[in-house]
Amino acid sequence: GGMRDLVEYGLTQVPMQSNYFVFHNLTGFYKAHDDDALPPYLTHASMRRIREAATGLQIVDGSMTEYLRHCPAGSVDGVALSNICEWLPAEQVADLFEQLLRVCKPGATVCFRHHMGRTEVPQHFREMFVENETFGNELIARDRSMVQRGITICHMQSPVGVDRVMSEPRRGAVI
Repeated sequence: GGMRDLVEYGLTQVPMQSNYFVFHNLTGFYKAHDDDALPPYLTHASMRRIREAATGLQIVDGSMTEYLRHCPAGSVDGVALSNICEWLPAEQVADLFEQLLRVCKPGATVCFRHHMGRTEVPQHFREMFVENETFGNELIARDRSMVQRGITICHMQSPVGVDRVMSEPRRGAVI
């Protein structure tokens, strides 16, 4: 299952009319006037919602682990790590998961996509970050990008014997 398999799947199994990634890859642009030919996050309705929510958006260009070090404990509802872990040595992946363990609320979702290979949740974090393999497989089966080999979806568990409840309810961040 290499890149050829991903491209073959995208070209032969996904209907061309609904595969905006193929159109973009072959032409260099999306059909901006046709919401049905755009990724869901680029539709006109989604762009309005993004603009409305952007006031709380912070763009960070740098190390995810370093960014997380400065986040308050228990302040994050979800994290998307797109092709990050596969570029890090094992000790840096473990350091990243240490920070995720600290900042994620119980029930938080951690999603990471795999482009080059598959990065596993480090062994000593697997009781806290429980993978929903079925859901990840369902998502990758619908992926149209032709470049992702997998998606891992994990849910943060409450640590046994550790009280992580905040004194005041607050809205968490999604990173």
